[in-house]
Amino acid sequence: MKQPKQRRSQATADRLVAAAERLAARRGLAALSVADLLRDARVSAGSFYARFDGKDALIRHLGDRFWTRARADWTDRLDPARWIGLSAIVIIERVVRDMVIAYRRHWSELRGLIEYGLAHPDTRLLKQAREHDGAVIRLLRDLLLARRDEIRHPDPPLAVEVGYLQLAGALRTLILVGWPKTDRGAIGDDTLIAQLTRSFRGYLDVKGSPSAPQP
Repeated sequence: MKQPKQRRSQATADRLVAAAERLAARRGLAALSVADLLRDARVSAGSFYARFDGKDALIRHLGDRFWTRARADWTDRLDPARWIGLSAIVIIERVVRDMVIAYRRHWSELRGLIEYGLAHPDTRLLKQAREHDGAVIRLLRDLLLARRDEIRHPDPPLAVEVGYLQLAGALRTLILVGWPKTDRGAIGDDTLIAQLTRSFRGYLDVKGSPSAPQP
């Protein structure tokens, strides 16, 4: 986004971004059109192009906003000060739970950004997702490796990275193709959290007992 220089110009930019997020939530990013955006935000084409070079530039900005917020959120969640005295197994359980909740809450935005990024590689949306994953992996790895004696995998640093990627990959697949169903019906979040936690714990071969107070 071209940086507004005046307060009024910033207000117009904010209105455009808010309208884009509303329309994208209802229709998806691929169906977002500049014409619909101008009507919803009640701004002129000149006002739009004074701030964005086009639709792709707007969507890059939406991606920047989304992943910046996500990075800040996970940096706070994985702050070591929040986990003092808690075991590796508790950390894994809480991280899996928080990831499922976050993906459920933001599934529309995530699906839109990933689908648009796959269709338009030049928008750097996938690069933003990879950078987010890298940042979370580093934070989670530091947190778990401080409890290395609880992890029996022969290569704990690698195991944390691959375990996280397995978890994130599973959730993104579910978002892109639909939340999972079995012969018993839809899999509830509690069941999904329990099974993904079991998978992550098992891969790291973590010792210890679950269930501890929230950090």
